[in-house]
Amino acid sequence: MRKIFLLGFALPLFATMILNIDTAQKSGGYEVTLNFDVPYEGSLIQQHSTKGVALFLPQVTIPAPWHQRLAKGSLQIDLIPQKDGTQILIHSKERLTLKALRPKDGFSITLVLRPQKLLKQEAQRQEKLYLLWGMFVLALLALGWGIWRLWRLWKEDKETPFRIKYEYALDQKNRIILLSYNGVDYLILTGAKNVLLGRYKEDQIVEQDHFFDLLHHKISLQSPPQEDSTIDEYKRKASGDL
Repeated sequence: MRKIFLLGFALPLFATMILNIDTAQKSGGYEVTLNFDVPYEGSLIQQHSTKGVALFLPQVTIPAPWHQRLAKGSLQIDLIPQKDGTQILIHSKERLTLKALRPKDGFSITLVLRPQKLLKQEAQRQEKLYLLWGMFVLALLALGWGIWRLWRLWKEDKETPFRIKYEYALDQKNRIILLSYNGVDYLILTGAKNVLLGRYKEDQIVEQDHFFDLLHHKISLQSPPQEDSTIDEYKRKASGDL
């Protein structure tokens, strides 16, 4: 009789007990965590049920039935103690996905419940997030292209062989400019016709006062101008000797 009593007393020592249950709402669903007193190495068995999703934890005890409503009552979880384990019943007004997670230490099992409605809302949020990221990437690409284009224009502007150093307006249509090209400065009358008034080494006219002195000198001499019809003629002259 003593042996039978000891054996019956020893059986509960090897059973796993649910100490407490934690529930939390996560992005796109809910998590229900069952915390055990000792590591649980058993399995989680799915049972056939017409009332919802039925799971069974063999050799797991719970002191009393436990009930919890989630998602404003559209989701209910019941833990019911049975003779050789604990039954988990999940009632939902809509379809849901269920995933069970167990850490390596075995002290808990987490049930991840994702109702289809929440999954759809999460998918819509993800879609909006991807759209915003796409717009952000496009904006960055457009900004990068604009900066690259400005840099190219600046570089081309620095590399261009033509540069107007000084200019003087005679009237609304005519002006005299000092054009620099390939190390040579050209004094040109522009307007109805392009007239070459003279050419000089690039370092001869380095200040605006020199430019005005040159204008007064040219006007006082009244030298006959040379006519050039296009800028190509200036290029041809620039390639010759001074």
